[in-house]
Order: sequence, then structure tokens, then C-alpha cells
Amino acid sequence: LLVGLGYEDPYLAADDVPQILEFNPIALEGLEGGMVKTLTQKGVAGLELMPTGGGILLAEFGSNDIKETEHRARQMMAALYEGPGAPTMRLYSKAEAKVVWHIREAGPRGAAFTPGAPLVWEGWDDAAVAPEKLGAYLRDLRKLLDRFNYSAGFYGHFGHGCIHMQISFDLLSEPGVR
Repeated sequence: LLVGLGYEDPYLAADDVPQILEFNPIALEGLEGGMVKTLTQKGVAGLELMPTGGGILLAEFGSNDIKETEHRARQMMAALYEGPGAPTMRLYSKAEAKVVWHIREAGPRGAAFTPGAPLVWEGWDDAAVAPEKLGAYLRDLRKLLDRFNYSAGFYGHFGHGCIHMQISFDLLSEPGVR
């Protein structure tokens, strides 16, 4: 059972990770909403299913008991709804969840190469952070990227504190390499 959560920004989404983990999702993925915006410009199908906002979480629940699974998902939704800055939330059907997972898996690479945008590079980016420190880490990382005028979108396995991004390093010019 998949729940989509839309936040104002990725930092607020990351701040909610510890609370969501209390409900024992089997997966908790995150991405910046800018990736969805880029995919929309490219005409990718199914994006109307994605939560809106600058930060997106996908919390998947599962067990051998569908009633227990749905109960945990709905408990999480109720807890988040009661808190400050509640995200938009959507409980997906099985067919919708399949589309959303496909977008999450293919989306970051699909959003990376856009005509007119700087080239981005993978493989420099994997970070492992304690989930309870994820919001602060992403805020500090964004400050560092901004300091050197790099662009990068965050995505990854937020529930495990595993973050990926593609960074706009200039690896094609001598000054950029320096």
C-alpha cells in the first residue's frame, strides 16, 4: 500500500522521516519536486499522480495482513495531518502505485538531461545520514552546493538516510576541472 506525501520543500519532507519510520513502512523514498516539474515539461505520463510540492515522500506499507497494513498507513496519515505543516497526502490504488514507483525509479535520470540545462554527473553523490539528521544535512548540503554555484536535485532512500543527486560539475573545461 503506497502513500504519497507532498511538502513545501525537501527539507520539511526529510524532517518528517523519523515520525514516518515509527509506523514501520517497508520503503520510504524521497525526491525533490523540481524533478517532477522537469518531467512534466518533457511530457512524461502519469505525473498527475505524484504529490505536489517541493519535497515528495513515498511511504510503502506491507504485511501478510492487508487490514493491518492499511491501518498503519492510515495511522501515519492521521499523525502527519495533526502536525504542523501537514503534507498533502494520497493513498494509491495498486495500479496507481505501479505508475508512481516507475516514475520514482526512472524520474531522476529522466529529469537530469534537459536541453539548455547544465550537464549533471552521477556517482559523486551518495551520502548516508542518520534519518533523524536528514533535514539538517540536506539544508547544509544545499548551502554548500549554492556556495559553489552547483545545481543538484536530491532523491533517494530517505528512510535509510541514503541520498543521491546529480551535480552540475563543470568537467568539460579546464577552469571547471580545477
